[in-house]
Amino acid sequence: MKGVSEVLGEALLMIVVVLLSAALAVEAGSWISGIKERPVADFLLISRGKNYTIVHEEGDPIPISELRITVYNGSGFYAVNASKLIEDSNKNGMWDFGECLNVSKGFGRAVITIAAGRFVLCRLYT
Repeated sequence: MKGVSEVLGEALLMIVVVLLSAALAVEAGSWISGIKERPVADFLLISRGKNYTIVHEEGDPIPISELRITVYNGSGFYAVNASKLIEDSNKNGMWDFGECLNVSKGFGRAVITIAAGRFVLCRLYT
């Protein structure tokens, strides 16, 4: 019987160690703050007159202050001021579902990159 109680004691000790490790991992995960998740959104590119209209079709609202729009037309990159081009219809400072951004067609054939913070959300090819 002596061997059985030692094995049982070791098994109980291992269970305690695993439970304490799991509790510590969960607690440590809650200490990490400020990690931003990548916003997920779908966009629709529409050609209208002298502009391309980009519609926020669905997904997460994107803070306009973090939004970066760049256009590459083969000869150079151009930064577009998103805060002046977005139709923020509900005035909440976010690019929400249904709201539009207009980019001039003056760039010709181009690649439009939409980024929020350090995350590239999509590239649109005109």
